[in-house]
Amino acid sequence: RGALRHARKNGFFYYKKDIGIPIFESGTESAEKIRFPRFSWYLDHPTIGGNASYVTAREMGVLELVASIINFFTAIRADIFVGVRGSTYSTDAFSVRYYQRKEEEEERGRSESSVENFIVGPQGIERLYGPAAPLACK
Repeated sequence: RGALRHARKNGFFYYKKDIGIPIFESGTESAEKIRFPRFSWYLDHPTIGGNASYVTAREMGVLELVASIINFFTAIRADIFVGVRGSTYSTDAFSVRYYQRKEEEEERGRSESSVENFIVGPQGIERLYGPAAPLACK
C-alpha cells in the first residue's frame, strides 16, 4: 500500500526532483459510494420492494470487483493510457481503447485512430500504435 500511495502522490518512475508519470485511480473510493438494492426472495422470484433497503459493495464482499470495473472503464475513456508490457489488464485496455476509438474515427470519416496508448517495459516507455500484441503463455 505504501508504494501505491507514493505513486499516487509522485507518479510512476519518480526520482528525486523529476516528475513522475501521474496516475489516476478512483475505483475504490467510487465503489465505496455505490449502493445496491437488497433483493428479497419469495417463491424463487427475486423482487425489489418499494421500501427496498440497500447494501454496499463492501457489505456484499465485492468492493474490489466493483472498483476494478470502475477503473477499467475509466482507463478505456481516458485521454491517455499508460500500461505495462505483459499485463493482461493493460492488453485488454489497449485493445478496447484502440478498437472503440477506431470505430468512432471511422464514423467521422477519419482513417487514422488518435488513441494515445503508451506501454512501459524493460526498455522504457513507448507509444503503442494499433492494438496490443496478444499475450503468449510460456
